Amino acid sequence: MMTYSEMEREINEIPKFGAKASLSNLSDYLELANHPERNLRVIHIAGTNGKGSVSAYIDSILRQAGYTTALFTSPHLVKINERFRINFKECSDEELILAWCQVKSFMEKGEKQGLQPLTFFEILFLMGMILFSQKEIDYCILETGLGGRLDATVLSDPVLSIITSISYDHMEILGDTIEKIAAEKAGIIKNGIPVVADGVIATVAALIAVKLQPEINDYIIVSHQGKEPAMKALLDSLGKKAVIHAELALGEGTGAVMMFPLLDMALQVYRGNTTFDDIQIAAYEDYGKC
Repeated sequence: MMTYSEMEREINEIPKFGAKASLSNLSDYLELANHPERNLRVIHIAGTNGKGSVSAYIDSILRQAGYTTALFTSPHLVKINERFRINFKECSDEELILAWCQVKSFMEKGEKQGLQPLTFFEILFLMGMILFSQKEIDYCILETGLGGRLDATVLSDPVLSIITSISYDHMEILGDTIEKIAAEKAGIIKNGIPVVADGVIATVAALIAVKLQPEINDYIIVSHQGKEPAMKALLDSLGKKAVIHAELALGEGTGAVMMFPLLDMALQVYRGNTTFDDIQIAAYEDYGKC
């Protein structure tokens, strides 16, 4: 059987970025693997700052509530295993070796069919989906690798999408302005899936991204950054049917912990347990109800 060091060496030899890699190419590999990502209830997280913290907080909260979690994050510090956790425990060397061997088999089949080789991150994403789908997982928390719109993780089927705070990062790839970077992060928004946005930039990006994507006609955006006139104008322009806006008395500033009442509200609505018309909003005088 392959050793851990052999697996690590082979994976580390894979290019970080592929010149011809694309989401359609990765989608074909997922098809070869019988779409393991479709067996998971995914919470998908993008953003510049805070997505690692939000991922860890959500994982902890779900575990404390009795759920079994899978957590996929990047980068790792010492071992690749750090990227793959079940109930916050790193997956074993043996589990990763088996997942890598399965991915190698799919890559051999794919390349015979004319598919392009997978990149480093695409391989790790596929390994994670295969590994997690073989376990009894209640929720899988996926952190994007880079951006969102073209990130491998966007091929998952989330029950909830989260955009944390946005600032300048990876400008050579995502764009040289906040607007371009925000648009890439907001690319994780999907039709009919609740979106929780943290901060003014993230919320505006989410709203504009939805407005620019006509195929997205059924969605929920929850934010705690709507007091500003410009934000309120955006919300009003899209209408209550399209955008659900919740203002909570959370105090000054933003941060990962402040998002959790919003997460709970978004999931309640997604599960059909309630509607936003039933939720009282107490933070600002101009919003009595959502």
